[in-house]
Amino acid sequence: MNPIYILAASDGTPLTKTYRLVDGRLEKSPYPHVFAFSSFEETPMDLRHLARILEKHSTRGKCLLKGKLNRPLHNESRAGSTITDAPTDWICLDIDYMPGITSAEDFLKMLPDYMHDVSYVVQLSASSGIDKDRGFSAHIFMELSEPVPAPQLKVWLKSLNLNTRLRDYLRLNRAGTALRWPMDISTCQNDKLIYIAPPDVSPNLKRKLPDKRIFYVRHAKAVLDVTP
Repeated sequence: MNPIYILAASDGTPLTKTYRLVDGRLEKSPYPHVFAFSSFEETPMDLRHLARILEKHSTRGKCLLKGKLNRPLHNESRAGSTITDAPTDWICLDIDYMPGITSAEDFLKMLPDYMHDVSYVVQLSASSGIDKDRGFSAHIFMELSEPVPAPQLKVWLKSLNLNTRLRDYLRLNRAGTALRWPMDISTCQNDKLIYIAPPDVSPNLKRKLPDKRIFYVRHAKAVLDVTP
């Protein structure tokens, strides 16, 4: 795999969501707005190694950048630090709202046959175990057989949402002005932050958290063939 880029807030702010259970009511805070970042470059040998890298940095409150940095970041804005149409050799499938789906394997069965027997890394979202109404919520990372430009991947993600069983989960947003995709179409963008850190929770919620949040799943195929 090509190098990946990990970002940390320069002021040490953990890049994660916060959940508190107060008088039986769940209170949650979104990911923090951060201006200045510092970057770290890692080169995974394979998906199994990628899982170890993500686990290491997730426990330190960092996030993953989808895209290649054109310069290291040192306590600065990331504006202009990526190239929009640069190719990438991995994809992140971001499942955000899938009631009734309980695992990555169940989710992948909803996608085309050529994706069923491919190895992957799954990273459960910050809400996993806490906000059960959302159903299965996670990132699934797959290595691609060859680099693909990010805009082309975005078209493919739209197609998967519209032409597979995922279309049954399509909804309008609360304002009724845009589609709410069951699988996020923006995670292929080269400026996208992919949050990997565990949530910051109150003590009365810790028992709800999954024992393991990031793990490698091996299948017959090591990479996803992009030819189809």
